[in-house]
Amino acid sequence: MRPLCFGFFFAVSASLTGAAEKPLAAEKAGKVRTHSGATPIQVVKTWQDLLDQPAISVGTGTARLGIEARSAPCMSGILLYCLTEGYSVPSEWEGSNRIGPYRVEVRHENDKGARAEDACKSARQGTRDSTHSLAFFRRSIPLNCPGKFKIRVFSLKGDLVADTEVTATSEKCHPWMPLERSTNSESAGEKYDAVAFVKNRTKGIAIPRFDGMSPTLIPRDDSPTKIRRRADARLPTLLPAVANDGLAVKASRTDLVVESKASIILARPDWHFLVRWWVNDKPYIPAQLEAFEDSNGMVIMGNRMLLHLEFDPKRIAAKPGDTVDIQLLYCKNGWELIESNLAQDELSMHADEAPELLLSNRVRIAWEKRKANNE
Repeated sequence: MRPLCFGFFFAVSASLTGAAEKPLAAEKAGKVRTHSGATPIQVVKTWQDLLDQPAISVGTGTARLGIEARSAPCMSGILLYCLTEGYSVPSEWEGSNRIGPYRVEVRHENDKGARAEDACKSARQGTRDSTHSLAFFRRSIPLNCPGKFKIRVFSLKGDLVADTEVTATSEKCHPWMPLERSTNSESAGEKYDAVAFVKNRTKGIAIPRFDGMSPTLIPRDDSPTKIRRRADARLPTLLPAVANDGLAVKASRTDLVVESKASIILARPDWHFLVRWWVNDKPYIPAQLEAFEDSNGMVIMGNRMLLHLEFDPKRIAAKPGDTVDIQLLYCKNGWELIESNLAQDELSMHADEAPELLLSNRVRIAWEKRKANNE
């Protein structure tokens, strides 16, 4: 998967509009919907697919909604998309369960509880003016058990705007796990931008986190010479399908040397990296974790990190003689657990140019202690 960066959106923004000065709403005059009824949320794969969705009136602007897929394996997730035009992005957000100007409710078919928390509160509008920009929002939707999930999108006044249904299948998948923070401190050295310590966990399933409140802004004052026909480009997905050559991992015993072509966040690797394991070439499937530690920490940007893995083979049921492989997934915005209550964490600070998701190669670690020659 090609890492998504701010520069890419300049190319896409022009292609979506066809001309830098032409509003999206004007392209399909008379097809802007108000909140008179729920709009079905459709699967979208490309920017053109998202652009083709009905424009829904929101304040002085419009919004288009889409979803990554209608189904996904249990213990994974999908992305909900929202592309707005003329929407003033708040500098401060109130409440949670957001995607841009809307509230999101996700409910399993067996859940008969109340509507999503604080769904009718208003957001405090700030000074971050994007009135003449497109804003692209994403929200990760964890699927924590098999069955059907109803996704409903509400206005801040509580009106139902759009809805859809997603199925979490019982199809087997190799889930991603968080790492455990070590008590040893992080540092930097001459050869590395950061040196960090982490531990492997026994439990815990997580996905990359997109909170629906951190948009990529797409300015409209791009020059006509930069307009490109990129509307057929694929939308970003929640999980990359193949390893990205932008992130390489090398193993020396249980130490991992992590190298990125782009500058990424190296502080708190337990928050910005997910892992998955193989024992004797068989995927390790963990149980769910119901709680995790805080996500606070100083931001360190760089390209090269030495990751000391304080590996405990018992935690992934590895026995003497077993081979153990590991793969890393870099998550710029952190991760969220797949559990009964959707976890909400404080979003990490980051640089606009940094890639959001990078999937590393798979490496084998030499975790067993070598015997002395005289033994």
